[in-house]
Amino acid sequence: MNGMSTANAIRSWGVCLAGFCTQLITVFSLNALSMTMASMALDFGVKATDFAIAASIYGVLVSGMGLVWGYAVDHIGIRLTMIIGSLGAAIMLFLCGTFGNSVTSIVVLYSGAALFVAAMGMATTPKLIRTWFNAKWVGKALALVSAGGTIAGIVVGIILPPAIESGGWSMGFYIIAALIVVCSIVMVIFVRDDPYKMGMVPFGDDPSTAKAPVKEEKKVLTEEEKAAKRKANIDALLGVLKNPMLWAVGLVWLLYQGIAYTNTTYMVVTIKEAGWALALAGIASSTMRTAQTFGNIGWGAISDFLSRKVTVLVLGILAGIVWIAMFFVLSDPEASPFGDSSIFVMMVALGLTFCFIPVLNSMNTDVFPKETL
Repeated sequence: MNGMSTANAIRSWGVCLAGFCTQLITVFSLNALSMTMASMALDFGVKATDFAIAASIYGVLVSGMGLVWGYAVDHIGIRLTMIIGSLGAAIMLFLCGTFGNSVTSIVVLYSGAALFVAAMGMATTPKLIRTWFNAKWVGKALALVSAGGTIAGIVVGIILPPAIESGGWSMGFYIIAALIVVCSIVMVIFVRDDPYKMGMVPFGDDPSTAKAPVKEEKKVLTEEEKAAKRKANIDALLGVLKNPMLWAVGLVWLLYQGIAYTNTTYMVVTIKEAGWALALAGIASSTMRTAQTFGNIGWGAISDFLSRKVTVLVLGILAGIVWIAMFFVLSDPEASPFGDSSIFVMMVALGLTFCFIPVLNSMNTDVFPKETL
């Protein structure tokens, strides 16, 4: 039993590592545009803001395609869904670097990447963690998963600016695509759909409740059974849409995602336009993500004691105050109280307060039943 329990723990935390990789992929992909935007604008003879449509479509597709990927999870499993999504994103970003020669081509190819990146989002990752972890461990596991996004921000902020300056903006897309392929390999190794089908249990459950592995035989459904299954799926969807919490939590996510995508997409180019060099702007972005890594863990743990709603409210107020202060710092860097280091002070403050992801992910698992999550 002890051996089985150890194997169970290794598999569960391996799944957590794969969840960590989903957030790496999400932020790697989002930063692919933000880091290359200034360089592409110079090459194409346009303004950086001309790429705003690419960022907007990316955000809409990543959020909107959640329904499609959620449907895929229910039919082909979490593992295959995530592998398809990650490899698809890597291919599309590679194509951005190879065939992107205008704003239009970048918009089209980057939108294609968004279609696949959506498979790493709210329709899959929380369900993966909820499937492999006891409810008491979900918040802790999701806090570690969320750290993937901040680690990704640190990595790209350090390695991409010098790579782009030496090899051009295409090199930025190639590096991101390669990193995503590595994440895909981790998913292939560690992600499985259901612990019970492997004779295991969610981490934190009593191992004695594990069932012997069973090989399911694919049943051929009659037309009546297919019709009944379709009706059950539609009824389940309608039941979710009638849940008032869907719209309340959805509104919170809408506000957060709008702020997050704007922040990530334009942070580097904004700092550069304010007068700092691209390399320094990238390091500033990494500084924020480093602080956010610690903030995510801390606020995720705090939300286990406070209510999720109170934690989100406190974070919103603190982050809002920091953003107002940062507006004045970027408007007149020379008048900043800390001189050239002001941007780093602001990045640390923002990183410690812009920590909504683990709290919102935990909120999702709190308010939605596992079968409709």
